[in-house]
Amino acid sequence: MNSYQLTNLLYLARSMCVTLGARDAQVGLTPTEAAARSLEFMRAFLGCYYLNALVFTTNKRPDAFMNTTYLDGCCKAVEDKAEHASDVLVVKLFRIQQLAQTISLTLCADSAAFQSMQVPLTMVVQSFQQQLDLFKSTLPAAVQTNSTLLSHVAIAEILLYEIGLPESQKTSALIPHTDRLGLLWNCLKAAKTFMDIRFAESNLRPRFICLNASDWLFAVLVALKLRTMELPGWDLGVVDAHLPLEQMVDRQIQDMDELIAKRAEGRLPGDVLACSSSQSQGFLDPYERNRQVISHLKYLAARELNALSEAAGRTPECGLSVVAAVAADAASSGVAPNAVPAGLSGGGLAGPAMATDTMMRDLDASFWSDAFSDPSWLFGDTGNAAAAEMDWNY
Repeated sequence: MNSYQLTNLLYLARSMCVTLGARDAQVGLTPTEAAARSLEFMRAFLGCYYLNALVFTTNKRPDAFMNTTYLDGCCKAVEDKAEHASDVLVVKLFRIQQLAQTISLTLCADSAAFQSMQVPLTMVVQSFQQQLDLFKSTLPAAVQTNSTLLSHVAIAEILLYEIGLPESQKTSALIPHTDRLGLLWNCLKAAKTFMDIRFAESNLRPRFICLNASDWLFAVLVALKLRTMELPGWDLGVVDAHLPLEQMVDRQIQDMDELIAKRAEGRLPGDVLACSSSQSQGFLDPYERNRQVISHLKYLAARELNALSEAAGRTPECGLSVVAAVAADAASSGVAPNAVPAGLSGGGLAGPAMATDTMMRDLDASFWSDAFSDPSWLFGDTGNAAAAEMDWNY
């Protein structure tokens, strides 16, 4: 699925919610039945908002957000009635995404709210930090260990603390150096928390494949910036020890391998392969394609980290064995090594830093074409690669 298809599906979900008939007269229903049906409509609206915020918050797309005025009323009604045990989770998922959206809109350097800010930036960050702490401290026992909810909290914290990244002249002059280091360390801890939650021991395998793919990508991009950023007082060795990014990517690849193997199996032992028809025609499983993309990005990141370390006279962050292993894996998948895209690192060898939200928004633009310009990155009909155009927008 490419980004355009995903956007179309999200707006289709919005349209379906609008045409549910929530404001129509409940003919032939008792007051109790009418109230229950109304709550179902409200849950649908909350779920639609959740899906939209899940995709657009880390992309920092204010034009794609849903207005929360009516949604606040829906949330309060569902929370007050609490017909089902799952209503507690629905409400909390809405609340954390609403808070993350507010953080994203307020602290985006290009937003009107940021440019018209009248109070010190550190006070704004502290206010959001208090709201996040209050949210976590008031979670009901039933959802305190819910991994999906906790991962959204971690993403909201990353959105808050990434303001410390020295990517924009608009923010660099507004944050004292010591405060910036504190924000960056909190951002690193939030990224580690997200990765720990994502790859916690669980019987649910694979995990987090579809819904929060954008969250994972956002966390990886921020973590990579933290690993490559050169700033007085910022120890890359400590950062590497605290958040071993290569291990996290390896675990994601392992999850993808398990999913690919499961998709290739029949429902029962001895059944014909589920994907046999597409495989016989030379088409790759979409998840296999994603796995190859992640492996290639790991190779690029490992090479960049080694280059930065050697330039600074340090032991390479990633051992040469790691780079060699990734290169071998890329070669086995038909991947050709390429240069690190400009702007991937925070002022390192790859050039000037690119804001994370810009990278997230432009994944269908020059970022992918620069990263994967080699013609061997062609999928689809492998027997006719010249006619197969690769769409990186998924």
